[in-house]
Amino acid sequence: MEYPSTETMNLALNIIDRHGRLKREYTNHPARRGLGIWQDELSEGDFLIIETATVLKKARRQGIGRQLVMDMIQKATKLDTNVRFVFAYPSCLHMAEDLQERTGKTKKERFGMADARTALAIRFFRQLGFHRIGISHWFALSIDINHLSRTISIADDPEPPEVEPILYDEHDSDDPQPEVPEARSVVIGEPLGTDRDFNYNEAKSSRQEVADHLQEKVNRRRARSEYAQLYPIHHALQSLPDSQCIAMLKERALKGDESQGSLIESKDCYKNNILHIAACNFKPVCVEWILKSIAVNHPDLKNGRKYSWVHPS
Repeated sequence: MEYPSTETMNLALNIIDRHGRLKREYTNHPARRGLGIWQDELSEGDFLIIETATVLKKARRQGIGRQLVMDMIQKATKLDTNVRFVFAYPSCLHMAEDLQERTGKTKKERFGMADARTALAIRFFRQLGFHRIGISHWFALSIDINHLSRTISIADDPEPPEVEPILYDEHDSDDPQPEVPEARSVVIGEPLGTDRDFNYNEAKSSRQEVADHLQEKVNRRRARSEYAQLYPIHHALQSLPDSQCIAMLKERALKGDESQGSLIESKDCYKNNILHIAACNFKPVCVEWILKSIAVNHPDLKNGRKYSWVHPS
């Protein structure tokens, strides 16, 4: 059995409910279930998680990665005949040779490189027979060759909606830490070696972690500032009290059709409209006004889905 790790935690939080079953949204939700090929069978039996699979750059494009993963699966199913599914979270690994290529790149360029590597990882696992679980970032492979997922082509596998990124400064300086996707985390160990003696290298890493944390706070503030400039209405609904927000919305609505149209069409980088933001930020007066004054003639406000494919109603 796998010890607790970032991957098992993310699988438990994102895919599995507290009863150890596949979340209902991936079996019943009209949009988030994707093709609906994964049902209750994914909640039964044992499973294998592929945490890391990498091949040296000079040895790539020779089928070694494919053979490595398939051998891993074959050995796991021999050790435990109750393994029915294999899970994977394809992403960019920021390791060794790949990490060296980031040197001197801006954050925007590094994120572009990470996205390209993630796309390659997804294609690799799809070619092995893995298919996306709903519209999540997790993929699964059924050991049963008669499972419905085995009949789905790569072209038919669903893709989650893309998020418009908050762009970083083009001249942002390079840093030694990799970008980590939202569903992953980095753990820094204690400053003690395996022999329980003080490890100066680990202590240095811990100090670096503090510096990185402070820099991350600066980056978050910068992102919030840019979000406020790009989406002022959404930012106001998140930061101002309900009474001020409703006054702002009514003022904009009175300015004419063009201003009211901007309220109706306004969406942020996560595809949230004003009703999404008002509801998620507990603005009951705003929600009531939007429903009675705008959504009556524009039902798309209620029916439109945001990035996670959940609509306000």
